[in-house]
Amino acid sequence: MDEIWHPCPVDAQCPACAGDSDFDWSFVDAVACISLRDREDRTREAAAQLHRVGLCRRVEFYRPARPPNRPKEAIWESHRTVLRRALDARRETVLVFEDDVAFRPGLTRRRLDSVREAFGALPKGWTVFYLGHWPIELHFLRHNLVRTRSACTHAYVASRALMEWLVATPYSSFIASSGVIGKGLDAAYAALAGTYAHFPMPAVQSTSPGDHKARTHGG
Repeated sequence: MDEIWHPCPVDAQCPACAGDSDFDWSFVDAVACISLRDREDRTREAAAQLHRVGLCRRVEFYRPARPPNRPKEAIWESHRTVLRRALDARRETVLVFEDDVAFRPGLTRRRLDSVREAFGALPKGWTVFYLGHWPIELHFLRHNLVRTRSACTHAYVASRALMEWLVATPYSSFIASSGVIGKGLDAAYAALAGTYAHFPMPAVQSTSPGDHKARTHGG
C-alpha cells in the first residue's frame, strides 16, 4: 500500500508555526511521528503536543494503514519504515514519536537545554536516547543522564547504528523476547546495548486508547 507522509497541520495560534519558538531542537537531524490513518483524533492530539514544544515545523507524520492483525509486527515495521527514511536521507539521528506522546508541563526551553546537554554527553556507541520510557533498570551517569534498559517507544532518538540495525532486521527475523515486556519492538530495544535516557523524562504516554491490539470483528 502506498505510504502517506505529511507535515504537521499549521496552527494559526502557534508561535513556532510563525517561525518564533524558544525551543531549540537542532541537536537532532530529523523528526517523525507515527499515527494510523484511521486515528485522526490521535493525530490531532499529537500535533497539539508538537506545536507546544516547537517541533511542528520539523516533524513529518507517517500514516500507515491499520493492519487487520499482527499489531506487534505492524508497530515494528512502522518504526522500521521511519528509520529507513532517515537513513536514506543520510541522517545521523532521528527523533521518533508515536501519536500517544504527551510532553510533561515541565518541558520548558530551559529543560530542553538540559536534554540537549545530556544528549551531547552520550558515550560513543549509543543506540537509543529515550525522552519517554518505562525503565526496568537504570544507572545514573550524571544528574540528567541515565543508562537504562527500558520499554516503550513513544519518544526516542535513534542513532545511525540503530537505524542500520532495524532496517536490516524485519520482524520475522526477531526471536528474542522478555518475560517483563513480551515480544516486540520494546523487547528488542531493551535487549540492545547503549541505551540511555534523559532524567527526568520529558515525555510520557497519553491516556488515549492504544492501537497495540488487533481489532476484533465489529471493533
